[in-house]
Amino acid sequence: MKELDYLGALIRHWKVIAIATVSALIATLVVTALQDRVYETSAHLIVAPATGTRDTSDVIRSVETLDRRTVVATFARMTSTAGVQRSIAAALRLTPEQAADFDIRASVVPNTNVIRISVSGPDPRLAAKIANAAAGFTARQAEALYRIYALRVLSEATAPDSATYPDPGRNLTIGLALGLFIGIAAALALERFRGDPADETLWD
Repeated sequence: MKELDYLGALIRHWKVIAIATVSALIATLVVTALQDRVYETSAHLIVAPATGTRDTSDVIRSVETLDRRTVVATFARMTSTAGVQRSIAAALRLTPEQAADFDIRASVVPNTNVIRISVSGPDPRLAAKIANAAAGFTARQAEALYRIYALRVLSEATAPDSATYPDPGRNLTIGLALGLFIGIAAALALERFRGDPADETLWD
């Protein structure tokens, strides 16, 4: 059995590698074009002691609790409740089908008292409206339950210019790598099964 000449195999079968790579890139472009566009945007709320709190002990307690982040995490959790999401859908007059197209998530920015409310969906403008509405409802609900805290909008969500998903650049990189892998594997397989003239003389 002959020792495989890897470099020679790649050179001799470069057309196979090129065809596989180009085919993979074309397939990637087609798949990317057919994928649904998803846009993501975020609004930010900051949690602080309410300015109307006059009781010194309440102020001290609220600051101490904020340092433990438990209250902020609770406020962030409120955003994902069914009640808040139903209120958002009703306020924006969304049908159940429209509301189901959007994903609302809330998280606490690490080491801060800032809540990030992110919304992703097929319509960039509506995603921004939902994020801002979610921020407003979360703030009002939180202040109604915990009057010693106030949630203020730190930044409003805006309609993104480009889709978060799919990512054409990432897809093409994956397609290129996959095409090269398939092409090189095919080239080496062809070289191995091509046969060796020296071996054929043994059968003469």
